[in-house]
Amino acid sequence: MNIAHLKLILFCLVLTNVFTVHAQSDSALFDKNFRFRDGIYTSPREVLDNNPRYPGCQLMGKYSAESIFGRPTYHYFKHGTDMGEYIDSLFAFVSEGQLLINYRHDFHKMILLGTISTFLVDAFHIDENGDAGIVDKLYFVDFTNGNINKLLPENVEYIFKHDRQFYKSFVSASYMKQKKTLYSFVLKYNALHPIYFRLE
Repeated sequence: MNIAHLKLILFCLVLTNVFTVHAQSDSALFDKNFRFRDGIYTSPREVLDNNPRYPGCQLMGKYSAESIFGRPTYHYFKHGTDMGEYIDSLFAFVSEGQLLINYRHDFHKMILLGTISTFLVDAFHIDENGDAGIVDKLYFVDFTNGNINKLLPENVEYIFKHDRQFYKSFVSASYMKQKKTLYSFVLKYNALHPIYFRLE
């Protein structure tokens, strides 16, 4: 290898490093430390763009006898002013930078943020002894399409398929092992496929 080739390689390495540093300074990792813009988000696309349709707005639910078992009535506020009843679609709400997902007419704080994001849902449960109580069920959100479902191997499998090698290691495990170690698989997948927000 001659000197000209070495200089070319060094130049390419330096150029790659410059672009990498520039990309990192212009973007932010989608994780628990990311602060979203306050407001009302009507779609998963708005979350990925960090661009709520109703920026700076707050929500307040008003419950009535008719809404106890159904959708509550919401009013939205901007700078303390009641803007009236909120009738648009409602995917998420952000207050003080914290993202809350709307699911089954309730808002849920995110536990894990990434390509696969998770949150807890209270569920009524009766055990084998007949004792009833409230238990937490882990759900996930796929922000690329708005899909919300229980965190089970069969429900996240379609996401893992995007990485052929990762999916191969996942399906090589038994179903019981998949269930037992599913959260570890999710953490690994998120680390391999991070989402970055562009900073303005």
